[in-house]
Amino acid sequence: MRLLSETPQARNGRQAQPVSQRLRLHELTPQQTSLVRSVLFGDVEYLNRSFWLDPDTGKRGIHPLRIHELSSFARSWALAPIPCIRLMNDAIARITEASRVSRYLGAAVDLEILMDRAVTGDADAKLSHGIPSYLADGYIDMGSRSSFTQRQGREKIRVDKDRLRARLVDAKRQAVESVASRNRNRVSLEKLLARYYDVVRREIAYDERGVRTLYEELGDRTIDLSNYMREGVGVCRHLSILYQLCLQEAGIYSSVVKGDMRLFGFKERHAWNVAPFQGEIALIDITLPNGAGPFILVGESLQDINLKAAATYHRAYVPTPDSRNHYRIQTTARV
Repeated sequence: MRLLSETPQARNGRQAQPVSQRLRLHELTPQQTSLVRSVLFGDVEYLNRSFWLDPDTGKRGIHPLRIHELSSFARSWALAPIPCIRLMNDAIARITEASRVSRYLGAAVDLEILMDRAVTGDADAKLSHGIPSYLADGYIDMGSRSSFTQRQGREKIRVDKDRLRARLVDAKRQAVESVASRNRNRVSLEKLLARYYDVVRREIAYDERGVRTLYEELGDRTIDLSNYMREGVGVCRHLSILYQLCLQEAGIYSSVVKGDMRLFGFKERHAWNVAPFQGEIALIDITLPNGAGPFILVGESLQDINLKAAATYHRAYVPTPDSRNHYRIQTTARV
């Protein structure tokens, strides 16, 4: 089971288009410029010295970002965005001024959206198989049916990070607070996994009827994930995608997994999440809780997890091959 943070471009061996063609230096805010440099330097303390004071006016100025630095950052983002996100979170966690923390949280999410679009563009608008381990802005979950248009009752789900911005900023805030707490009290990863579980379940209630109603209203087309959040309805595929987006904001390697879930002998199509956990693997079923608490199982492998799931919960999780899952990435047009 792949748990890498590589983008589809990197996995397919393609080079990102020159960032100068998609993103200009002047498009970055001072906070984003400082975040880029903190990642390039690998320096989590950089944000606290990323500015200088004008002796005449007393105003803050930032050290300029050069085009080769932005291009280098774009290459890093194209290959592995999760380490970039984690470094930014670690840097923001070192800021002590609450107002600066808020500005940097928003700037980091906006930078993520900018980089997703600059690196990806519409180069991956073609159909691809599987589920990428990093869900970029414009990711479209096509489901098991490969048609771009005819869905036969199953909508295409588009990740629209611009409209999800408030939720992503809040997820990043919790991650940054966790970093600061972990530095002091060693808060466990399991608590962070459970925290995001609770957040997602508050945002979206499992509601098949509500999903069907929204589909019928909007037609046989792509539907933005933000629409489901606005209505507060979804099923396993919506819940697992939103949970994945939260984990990404925390800089946690993870993946959405689709397959068959067997419960008390009954089998149905299902979606869940997996994430590395202290040298093992955590399986998180965001849809079916464990009583009043989250369903999180940790094991050395999926086989080990299934042994525990079967013995205690009468469950089994069987991923389906990539050929049964389809996606594309398209940031500009909505079909």
